[in-house]
Amino acid sequence: MKFRIILFFLISVIATHLFPSDSSDILYKIKPFPEDAVLILNNSMERPFKEEKGIKFYTIPSTVHYGFLRAQGYRDKYLVFPQMSGEISEIKLEKMDTPLVFKSVVDTGSTSQPKSVRFSPDGRFLVAPLLNGDGIYIFDLQTHKEIRKGEIPKEYGEKKGFVESLFINRLGELWISQMTTGMIHVLDSKNFAYKMSFSAGGKWSKVLAADPSERRVYVSNWESWTITVIDPDRHLVVSRIKVPGIPRGLALSADGRYLYAGIYSSGRIVKIDTDTYSIVKTINLGDGAPRHLVISPENGLLLVSDMYYGTIVTITVKTDKVIRKVYAGSNLNTIVLSPDEKYLFVSSRGKNSRNGYLEKGPEFGKIFLYNIAEGSLEDWIWGQNQPTGLDISPDSKTIAFTDFLDGRIEIYNWER
Repeated sequence: MKFRIILFFLISVIATHLFPSDSSDILYKIKPFPEDAVLILNNSMERPFKEEKGIKFYTIPSTVHYGFLRAQGYRDKYLVFPQMSGEISEIKLEKMDTPLVFKSVVDTGSTSQPKSVRFSPDGRFLVAPLLNGDGIYIFDLQTHKEIRKGEIPKEYGEKKGFVESLFINRLGELWISQMTTGMIHVLDSKNFAYKMSFSAGGKWSKVLAADPSERRVYVSNWESWTITVIDPDRHLVVSRIKVPGIPRGLALSADGRYLYAGIYSSGRIVKIDTDTYSIVKTINLGDGAPRHLVISPENGLLLVSDMYYGTIVTITVKTDKVIRKVYAGSNLNTIVLSPDEKYLFVSSRGKNSRNGYLEKGPEFGKIFLYNIAEGSLEDWIWGQNQPTGLDISPDSKTIAFTDFLDGRIEIYNWER
């Protein structure tokens, strides 16, 4: 309590000098999450004079320079008003009773559209391919600074469309897929120096997945309805697998014998024999849109995010049967398995705008924590505008996710 009083006093003194008072009122538009958050000024609740589509409109005297948002079960969010006037301020509060604790936010560029994010194998760096940028964003978690290494050649960078990444540890390489060119760009995984680019062998190439031996890499090609097989030692396509629809997520069995691919356009999972490159089984999810797949060898399970239904689908790899579907939230995207294989992290973009996903929707998205053994959602936190890419650090202590439409990466500690 004493710390809060002192903090208020210091903010007040600083704000008074920076922003001299006058008798006019200033309009503030605040869109809080949760929606029932209230504005506190001078230790009393301030009521908005209008509410519209989740936006609360306030007129605040120019002599008032600070306040905070409050909601039950959340930490107070302190505000400095002269810095907030003008456009709508979208503000989320952090939950109190959660092991997921906010650490920092990283700006990748407001229009960059970070599509995915991945920790380096040593956990030091974050790599985020930019769908609307000229390459990839690399952030050093140790120094907390952006690094400008590994820039993609201009002939590719100006075409944008960077989607996914994959570390090939055996070769010391980082691969980046670019859907607009159908190319894969290779960087040195230690210093992120650019090495080369080569064709992925299909149209609108997206997801990259390596088998356990890293002797084969598979790429899903959205528009050509194919999965290409690449020899990473030669950076060469050695085979093409035709699939019955748009392929998206890929996951390999623990022994590398089978490749599972989500067919986004038909709600099916195809199981492919990696010796013959032929489809040996089709698993019907019921006309959904499987986006991301992961396999848990410890549990003998294939886990799938269904973007259309908003469900987490669990399939036993022993029989390839669906054993569970659990609704999580709107527009599920990336899923990532915790290193101990007990939990699944899930990103949910939230509801779309009426004009589509490239425009902000009515709500922030969320990150869910799914207990695999219990088959239940154990926790969640707010993201911001369309949480999409998601990853967990090798030591399980940190998660990172991208807010696609905000051009940022959010970083949380997982304090179990």
